[in-house]
Amino acid sequence: MEIKISEAAPLLGRSARAVRARIARGEIPARLHGKTWLIDIDHLPLTAQQREGLLRRNEELRRAVERSLPSRAAGTRDRKHRSALDLEPFAELRDLVCQAMAAEAPPGLLAVRDALREALGQLALSAHEFELGARSNALRSARRSLAFAVADLLLSGQDTASLDFAQTIEARVLPRIGGLLRWAERRSETGRRT
Repeated sequence: MEIKISEAAPLLGRSARAVRARIARGEIPARLHGKTWLIDIDHLPLTAQQREGLLRRNEELRRAVERSLPSRAAGTRDRKHRSALDLEPFAELRDLVCQAMAAEAPPGLLAVRDALREALGQLALSAHEFELGARSNALRSARRSLAFAVADLLLSGQDTASLDFAQTIEARVLPRIGGLLRWAERRSETGRRT
């Protein structure tokens, strides 16, 4: 990993000017990228104690970022596989589908249960796709199925349970799918894989 002089200076307990001078004397190997000097962190003359502190801070930062992530995906870093349950929209929609499948479910919910199951299947597929384009397509398909289900629920409007169900999908599930879709599209544009 390469860092700038301004990042290396505090690690070495020196000023940026002193680090530049050490680079000029050849004491610290660095390369010029545009107008910025970059130093490979492995080439910094750090003591063992400084290196341990740096590694500890990096690990603390990684844990803090993973704790702040909205899904369980952060906890799957060390696992060999991921589950559809790692997707918040899947877990949320699964609970809604269970409600719609219940024997005492209102007629409006029974009418859209196939669309909900289709969306659930597409979300599960998106969790297991490796190719980002296929993942994006599965997420789009899930969103489309849910949009039709919401439209059916709002058109039927026979009972408050159906309207509440539609509002829950619109407020909690669709935005999360949209966020996953934007994430997949951004990664696809940059050519990175998950």
